[in-house]
Amino acid sequence: MSPKSTYEELKRCVKDLEIESAKFKQLEEALLESEERYRLLSEASFEGVVIHDKGKVLEANQTFAKTFGYELDEVKGMNVFEFAAPEWRDVVISNALSGLEEAYEAVGLRRDGSTFPGELRGKQLLYKGNLVRIIVTRDISVQKKAEEALRESEKWHRVLFETTSEGVWVLDRDKKTSQVNHSLCDMLGYRAEEMLGRSPLDFVDKQNQKVFAEQMSTISKSMHRSYEITLKSKTGRDVHARFNATTLFGDTNNTMGAFAFVTDITDRKQAEEQLLETNRQLKEATTRANQMAMQAKLASQAKSEFLANMSHEIRTPMNGVIGFTDMLLDTNLDDEQIEYAETIKRSGHGLLSLINDILDFSKIEAGRLEFEAVDFDPEITAYDVCELIRPRLKDKPIEILCRIGDEVPAYIRGDPARFRQVLLNLLGNATKFTEKGEIELSIDIEEEQDECIKLHAAVRDTGIGISKDKLDTIFEVFQQADTSTTRKYGGTGLGLPICKKIAQIMDGDVWAESEPGKGSTFHFAAWL
Repeated sequence: MSPKSTYEELKRCVKDLEIESAKFKQLEEALLESEERYRLLSEASFEGVVIHDKGKVLEANQTFAKTFGYELDEVKGMNVFEFAAPEWRDVVISNALSGLEEAYEAVGLRRDGSTFPGELRGKQLLYKGNLVRIIVTRDISVQKKAEEALRESEKWHRVLFETTSEGVWVLDRDKKTSQVNHSLCDMLGYRAEEMLGRSPLDFVDKQNQKVFAEQMSTISKSMHRSYEITLKSKTGRDVHARFNATTLFGDTNNTMGAFAFVTDITDRKQAEEQLLETNRQLKEATTRANQMAMQAKLASQAKSEFLANMSHEIRTPMNGVIGFTDMLLDTNLDDEQIEYAETIKRSGHGLLSLINDILDFSKIEAGRLEFEAVDFDPEITAYDVCELIRPRLKDKPIEILCRIGDEVPAYIRGDPARFRQVLLNLLGNATKFTEKGEIELSIDIEEEQDECIKLHAAVRDTGIGISKDKLDTIFEVFQQADTSTTRKYGGTGLGLPICKKIAQIMDGDVWAESEPGKGSTFHFAAWL
């Protein structure tokens, strides 16, 4: 071969080497790019990846090392089964060596000894010409906690669902029954399986089905609805119920169904009906009572007017009887005739006193008792009353006392006749029930307001007294302390009630204090 041909051959070989070198460089760059891409994918993965050969770790990504608490360099060369909790190693070894590619759960063991639930998937592949196995791991602690929380929540929801005293009725999107609780079954007398898949309309009497259907049609249009309906139990009993229905919406805002709390209000409805009936009867009874009260009031007014008229008509001739008896006593009569005439006079005065009491009481009852407003001296009135009472004592060893307070004014405006009437009645009672000792009339000022004063008169005696259980009854009409048929003391039982009425009209009152055997004190207060 000539030198020239040899040179050309050498030149061609160099050129081929350059071409091969360029191809090798391209392959090297592609390999580096592939390795970098693999590294990025591996490190960016949220799952741990480990490559092992019969348990020995050949490669692992950062996620795997971090999950188990190691540095990446520490993981390489370790036995992959060291990352499983001791009680789970047999399972992991078996699945890894058998080439199981399906996902399964196991418990991982971290460097610090703590454990966590994980999910594993295996796969076999060629690595540097050898058949190796790859395991992909994922920490499912959060998922497990969420599942546990969901199970716990479902358990408590089931407990609440079944133990609530209200019925719970769940409907699907076709408004068919999908769930019911025990309370609803007990309310209607059905078993749960007898109600599932049926429309609530099947449990409503025919006359209410149209109304209930209209109410159900609004469920999909409104979040919440509340209404009352009458259901039919399995035995045919009417069950008045209140529905509180809520629409269930899906993620796309489509109606998924509805659920309702059902409350049995049968007892309440019956109670309401009974209450309405009772109110109706009460209203009728009230109307009748008002009519009877009006009739009684009219009758009472007619009676009072009749008594007032009759008392007035009787008093006129009685004054004549007493007057002519006085004239008869001025004539020449023997002792026996004088005694008869005086008996007639005493009887006449007694009857006239009775007639006056009846007349006053009937006027009070009829609302016709009139009061004057004139000036009078309360001191003079008090002494006059004492002088009128003195003759009634006759020969009794009783001293009449009259005490007027220094602050009592000389003149007050009011009705002197009614004021005198009350004092006279109280002093008259004192003379009847006192055999010895003293009777005292006292008048003082109790209170002052603007131009008005409240006078307080007290009549104290040393008589027989009154027991505590009689102190209130003596102010009632026709009631006396001694109610026996052989009463020693006379009287109509109208005097004190009349005094109390007069005092009340004068914005005051009459009351008594007493101790049997030691005497009594009657109080009379009035604004003037």
